[in-house]
Amino acid sequence: MNKSYFLFVCTFVFVIFFQQAQSQSASFSEDTFTEQTSPQDKFGMYLDSIDKYLYRNVRITESAFEECRKIIEQEIPLADSLLFQHHLFRVNYLLNKQKPLDAYQLIVDSEPFTKKDNALKKHISSFNYYKAYTYMVLGDLEAAQKAYYTNLENAEMEKDTHSMMSSLYSLGQLYSDEDDYDSAIKCFSKIIEYDANYDSPPMTIALTNLELSETYYNKKEHKKALKIVNNIFPFLEEQDLNLFLSDFLFFKGMNHLAINEIDSAQYISEQFLELDESIKDEYAKSIHLKFLGKLYKSQKMYGKALDIYKNKLEQVDSIDFVEKRTAYSNAHEICKEMGDFEDAYNYLLAYNDVKKQMDEDEKKQKTDYLKIKFDSEQKERDNAILAAEIAKKQTQQKLLYAFMAIFGLCFLGLFGAFYQKARYNKKLEAQVIKRTQNLKESNDKLVVLNKELDEFNRILSHDLREPLRDVVGFGQMAMKEVADDSKAKEYMQFVVTGGKQLGQLINDVNNFQRQSKIVVEENIPIDFEAFIEKITYAIKQKYPDKSIQLVDSNLNEIPKIVTDPQVLTPVFQHIIDNAAKFNANKNVHIKINYAPKDEAHCFEIEDNGIGIKPEYYGKVFNMFARLNNKLNYSGSGLGLSLAKKMIEKINGSISVLRSQVNQGTTFMIQFDKVN
Repeated sequence: MNKSYFLFVCTFVFVIFFQQAQSQSASFSEDTFTEQTSPQDKFGMYLDSIDKYLYRNVRITESAFEECRKIIEQEIPLADSLLFQHHLFRVNYLLNKQKPLDAYQLIVDSEPFTKKDNALKKHISSFNYYKAYTYMVLGDLEAAQKAYYTNLENAEMEKDTHSMMSSLYSLGQLYSDEDDYDSAIKCFSKIIEYDANYDSPPMTIALTNLELSETYYNKKEHKKALKIVNNIFPFLEEQDLNLFLSDFLFFKGMNHLAINEIDSAQYISEQFLELDESIKDEYAKSIHLKFLGKLYKSQKMYGKALDIYKNKLEQVDSIDFVEKRTAYSNAHEICKEMGDFEDAYNYLLAYNDVKKQMDEDEKKQKTDYLKIKFDSEQKERDNAILAAEIAKKQTQQKLLYAFMAIFGLCFLGLFGAFYQKARYNKKLEAQVIKRTQNLKESNDKLVVLNKELDEFNRILSHDLREPLRDVVGFGQMAMKEVADDSKAKEYMQFVVTGGKQLGQLINDVNNFQRQSKIVVEENIPIDFEAFIEKITYAIKQKYPDKSIQLVDSNLNEIPKIVTDPQVLTPVFQHIIDNAAKFNANKNVHIKINYAPKDEAHCFEIEDNGIGIKPEYYGKVFNMFARLNNKLNYSGSGLGLSLAKKMIEKINGSISVLRSQVNQGTTFMIQFDKVN
């Protein structure tokens, strides 16, 4: 989450407005209590103080939390509702302090409260929201999105408009951070629609319009963003919400800069000066400086822009990596435009150092989060197993007592046989439990291993890309500097080419892993002629210097084929792509014939490419198999291997039917018919 600290706090203020009634109690003190005040009553009064001062007075809030901790450590019996409320306040406080791991651990520890019969609905609603928000802050966006939608469903059932709007707001933030701007706009717009029917707090309206204008700006729909900003200013003045003026002015100015309205942007800067004089707010001044940097750069006043970022780097907190990274990046871009490549290089190195530290912190946080999550899930599984064993024993005991009551008169005669049977049952039960446990442990290890492999691939790919970009980027910069040295330039060209090939290999490996995980989900009828034309059209865009044509094919005679298109698409995609890539002719001819068998679809795909020698017919489907010079033909050798893996998912096969060097190749594809 790259939101500013201000918006982070505002988000939780938004939640407080909706989910917690503002307490009217005064701050606590020892004089507030009497000898008759019970520990439980004291605990409740401390919670009232936390509720009131959570965002107003850090000293009072932390002092109240400390007193609550002392009461809890004394193991004094407290009502579940009080303990649950304390945990919710604590989670809110930890998130506000940007300690999401501690907040998540507390959420895990608080889960049992939600299952108690006496749990209040408002507490459960707040808990579910904080849980989803914590997922989002920790980067587990899939879990966050699922939790938000669950919250929305529950809010609709309970007709809880406040909970619905808060979930929509954070869900919109999630979509916006993931660049799914259309979905984000739908969420924010729905909140504004609700406001027409419900009396929402002014801060809610301001925050939602701020997020909506930012989303339109990111989507590059600057006219719409400006319309929202211009419409909201009278409302802010009417409601005396001066703390939002600087943010809306910033986005107004950025939209003017984006559409090259420099004079309008200059006027925004003058409005910032008036705002600085009127409200004297440090946050507003920092936003003004941030905008000035962008304005000076647009006006090519590079010296002034660079001074802003230098001052920012001198003032920023040493642990505020986001601000430092942004300042280094902006300074690097300005120095590069000024032609000061030495300073540009130094700022780039500093940027990379900060980014590396952020990546390491993110990896550590991700690892710690996964550990907490795994331990929690393991504990739940252990509890479920224990509960099942207890229930089983209770059932066995009831049966035993029933038989003893019915056959009590013959108990002595059957005692020996019953005793032997009981021993055998216990032995058998122990064996079953042991084998079940072994199987469960093996399955758990396999699940963990698969997750670790996925995470390893993602991290490895991520870490490879950064030095790779440096190799290509600095290689290209070096080529400019050694323009008169043809030999050095030739060597640097090898560096750049090799870097680009490694980048292609990383992309292909990621694509191979992603597509190989696809499973058959839904078989639907496919118009095969349109299916092939869509694939061919996409491949034509990759090779604009070649004429790719389907010749002598009988596609219009092929009936609708029932299968899963997401599994079949990569198969034909790689075959047709290879036909165009490994082809020395400018006119690429591809012939696709359909010759069905009794229980299978059968296709022959013929091209006029460079061909394959007979000894390589089977090897071309191996991973990373390359039969040609990589300087002449790009690629990683994963295409046909992936095609083979995908066709096997639908009980099919792919093979080289025939081929002649420099005359073309014919592939055969077969897969089962689905009724």
